[in-house]
Amino acid sequence: MKLMITEFHARNILSLRDVSLRFRTKLTALVGSHASGKSNIVKAMYLLKLLLEGKGIRDAITELVETSTKLPFKFDTTRPITLGFTAKVEANECMKLTYELSFRCDREVVEHEVLKLNGQVVAEFRLVGDSSGTLTIYTPSEITQSTTFTIDYPQILDSLSVVTKARRGLESRVVDMVPLLRRCLTVHHFSPESIRSGCELTHITELSYDGSNLASVLHTLLTTNRRKFLEIEKVLQSLIPEVDELATPVHNKNVYIAFRDKSIGDLIPPELVSDGTLRLLAFIIALYLGKQVVVFEEPENCVHPWLYRTLIDLFRKAPCQVIFTTHSPYVLDLLNPEELVIVEKINGETKVRRVDNDPKLLERVRKLLTEGIPLGEVWYSGELGGTP
Repeated sequence: MKLMITEFHARNILSLRDVSLRFRTKLTALVGSHASGKSNIVKAMYLLKLLLEGKGIRDAITELVETSTKLPFKFDTTRPITLGFTAKVEANECMKLTYELSFRCDREVVEHEVLKLNGQVVAEFRLVGDSSGTLTIYTPSEITQSTTFTIDYPQILDSLSVVTKARRGLESRVVDMVPLLRRCLTVHHFSPESIRSGCELTHITELSYDGSNLASVLHTLLTTNRRKFLEIEKVLQSLIPEVDELATPVHNKNVYIAFRDKSIGDLIPPELVSDGTLRLLAFIIALYLGKQVVVFEEPENCVHPWLYRTLIDLFRKAPCQVIFTTHSPYVLDLLNPEELVIVEKINGETKVRRVDNDPKLLERVRKLLTEGIPLGEVWYSGELGGTP
C-alpha cells in the first residue's frame, strides 16, 4: 500500500488554534520567519506520530514540553486538543482514509477518536464520564457492533484503540490498513553531536527523533537487511563520492558510525566526520526505511550551501512524501511555488496558506521567475508574506 497525506489539521495546541495544512505535491516546504509556528506544526505532527504508535498521552506530551499545561493554545487545559489527517491510500483501489483524535491535557485520556474510509465513519470511540467509553463499529448500511468497555482513570488509552479493539468488526480492507496507519509517519530534527556519540548496540529499525540511535539502526540493517544497507550506502556514495564504505564498528557494547575514505583507505572515526555528512546520512536512512511520510525540521542546518541542490534532489527521488521546514531563501530557489506553504503568526496565532491557493499571487510569482528572479528572493522581499 502507498499512502500520501493530503491534509493535516491541529487545533488548540501550542500556537495552533485551528490549522489545516493541505498537501498537493510529494515535496512540501513550510516557510516562514522566526517564531512563526513552523516548529509547532512539526511538534504537532510528532505528537500524532507518537500517539499513532501507541505511546501514552502523558509520555508523548513530555517528549514535547516539560508539563502538559504548556501544550494547549494559550495554556487553556480545558479545551480539547485535536489532531488528525486525511490520506490517499493506493492499494487495489484508491481510497481516502481519515483519522482524528481529541484529548484534554487536564484529563490525559482520549475523549473522541474516529476512523473514516471514503468519507464514511467505520469506527468511532467516545469517552463516557471519567471511566468508560463506547466503541462503535459501522458498515456502509447499518451499525453492526457496539462495544462498551471500562478503563481505570487515569489509565492512558492507546490512541488506536478504536482500531485495535475492533478488528473483528471492521471491514478487512480497513484492518489491513492498521499497520500502515500506525507506522505511516516519522518526524526528525537531527543532531550531529547525538549521531556522532554513538549508542548502545540494540536490534532496532526505528530511527529516533534526533538520530541518536542511527548507528544501531544502521548496524541492524547491516546484519538483517543487507540489501537495504547497501541501498543506503549507494545513495550516500552518489552524494559524497569520496565515501568508499559505510561501517558500524562496535566497541564495549556501543556502536558507532564510521566511513572509509577512497583517498585514505582507513576508516575515519565519527569524531572526524563533518556535521553535514552525518546529517546527510541521517536523511538518507530516514527516507529509505520504509515510512510513507517523512517530516524534517530545517534540513539545511549544518549542510554546506553547495549541497542544498543535492539535498532537494534527494528528497524528490525518495520513495516517500517529504515535508520540511525552512527559512533559507537558497533552499527556496530550488523549489516550485506550488511546493510552498507560507507560515505566519498573527495576533499570537499561527496561520498557514498555500501560494497556489491565490491564483493572482501565483501568476505574479511565475512572472517574476520568468524574469530571472529566484523564488527565494521573491519570498525574502516580502512578496509572498511569511517574513518579519
